[in-house]
Amino acid sequence: MNRILPLEKVWTYCRKAGRAASRPVVLLYLVLRDPATPRKDKYIVYSALAYLVLPIDIISAKKIPVLGWADEAGAVALAYKSVKGNITPAMEMQADELLNSWFGLDDESTVVE
Repeated sequence: MNRILPLEKVWTYCRKAGRAASRPVVLLYLVLRDPATPRKDKYIVYSALAYLVLPIDIISAKKIPVLGWADEAGAVALAYKSVKGNITPAMEMQADELLNSWFGLDDESTVVE
């Protein structure tokens, strides 16, 4: 399951969403890759991330921009709330390092075009 969702797919979303919105997504990705994460939690995370990166949407962001992003944000928020107990301090540091490499040091407003 860990190899099914490549980091490049997550980066495609993050590039559009910006640093602040990307942090929970990156943390979910790290929870998914962690061998200690229970299988049930991995399914929750995989479902949310797959919904985020796959081109299929319940509400299209192209047709209804605000609602289109809201359903994706809702999926991430629900997954994050469900599995946040699996997030370790090491994952927090790894997420920050990855976000720094993508966006620069702690610039919350950065969106890469």
